Amino acid sequence: IQEFITMGRLIPSPDKMITMRDLLYSGIVSQVNDGIKILADGKSKFTSKIHLEVSAASSEAIKAIEASGGTVTCSYFNPLALRALIKPTKFLILPQRARPTPTLMEYYLNREKAGYLSPEIQIRNLKLFGSINSEKALREEHQRFMTMYRASKEAAICDNDGEVKGDKDEGDDDSNTSQKKKQ
Repeated sequence: IQEFITMGRLIPSPDKMITMRDLLYSGIVSQVNDGIKILADGKSKFTSKIHLEVSAASSEAIKAIEASGGTVTCSYFNPLALRALIKPTKFLILPQRARPTPTLMEYYLNREKAGYLSPEIQIRNLKLFGSINSEKALREEHQRFMTMYRASKEAAICDNDGEVKGDKDEGDDDSNTSQKKKQ
């Protein structure tokens, strides 16, 4: 991660979390199947203050990032929520994130694991970002995109006079004509 920050391919922000989508788009990872776990490889070189939201992180990686002034939040993503994070434009209505399964609940409640359901992590994130996780920012971004998408669709449908343009299905015209003849 530090190398990509140094190269300028990943730009940390003091008021925004770096999500798994940011890590994917920067090229740090090539795919996100079940989420991303941050490991402590290269922790001695790490110096940047970053705020990460990932699926999991090793305790050494959490210590290294927090030692440099950053934060780590480990959030649960089921397959649908992960797809919504990576490709939000595929959804007309963005699905709400699911809660962790009972077997994973303990992990996400644990402060030492930087679980997003831990009260300490929630309070920290509310103070820093105004929300517990990146879902609020993702929803705002999706809303802006959908507003632009709907405006472009309306512009494509309507002509200058405000009349609706449409591709008439020739089969429909023939069936309407034949129905009128029968009457």
